[in-house]
Amino acid sequence: MLKDKNFCVTPEISILIPTYNRPHYLQECIESCLSQDCLYNVEGEIIIVDNSDNHETALLMESYKTISPSIRYYHNDQNIWMIPNWNKALDMVAGKYFIFLSDDDKFCDHASLRLLYEKLQDDVSLWAIAWQRIYINAEGKKIDTEKVLLNVEKEIHLTSKDFLSNNNALGFGGTLFRSDAQIRFDETTWLFADWDYHLQFTQKYVIKVIPHYTFMYRIHEVKSFKEQSLFTVLKRQYNVYKKLGYPTVKLLVILLFKLVSAIVWKLITKTNSHKIISFYVQISNRIFGIKKTRSS
Repeated sequence: MLKDKNFCVTPEISILIPTYNRPHYLQECIESCLSQDCLYNVEGEIIIVDNSDNHETALLMESYKTISPSIRYYHNDQNIWMIPNWNKALDMVAGKYFIFLSDDDKFCDHASLRLLYEKLQDDVSLWAIAWQRIYINAEGKKIDTEKVLLNVEKEIHLTSKDFLSNNNALGFGGTLFRSDAQIRFDETTWLFADWDYHLQFTQKYVIKVIPHYTFMYRIHEVKSFKEQSLFTVLKRQYNVYKKLGYPTVKLLVILLFKLVSAIVWKLITKTNSHKIISFYVQISNRIFGIKKTRSS
């Protein structure tokens, strides 16, 4: 676990874990973070922002109060949806560096975060350092999958061109960023907010990718991963919009549009044009009257 003395008002590293109704996986993720050996030597914090609509995660977090004071836990009063929850986590960052983990993912071993941290420390010109991921199933066993976002055999640098040619070269989580880059998730970009974040970032800075496995990414439905992922997102968005009071007809139209947009998205990203992609996002937002959430 992290040493108590390493928790302070201004930590060096912030680990961000947005969570939603998965306390059993969240516990694995937290234990993975607490085992990181670099946090014995540098100040660290673990920030958990809970979007759950039950109290199971809150009960789990009660048990960690006496284990490590480096854990900061915040439970939203209501489900604010996934992307605003990511930004809520960013708002709570106190560290010089931060890294996101999904609540069902974890580090490969106790040295994973140290490897990323040391690489970023060695090169002051770098603003982010990324990883190779291992895919695991619901039970935590390693699996083979065709959904490989990025596979490198030597260190490479990613620019905005890489994200235009591969609409999600990194995916969500596992990348260590410098906090003063001050990039936020665009809450209007729906299914591709992480891609948009990396595109914003690489328009200003470079991301280095190292050929080491530091991160475990969990896939729950191997045979129909893409379809299941889209269905899950649409279902969650339906529930959130319903709570926000959207009329049922408009709600169904929005979700139908999102389903179609997922198909169109595959086509327009092949143009490798940020202007076309941005125009598409702006038009879709204008059609349904969706405005950007203020970044405060």
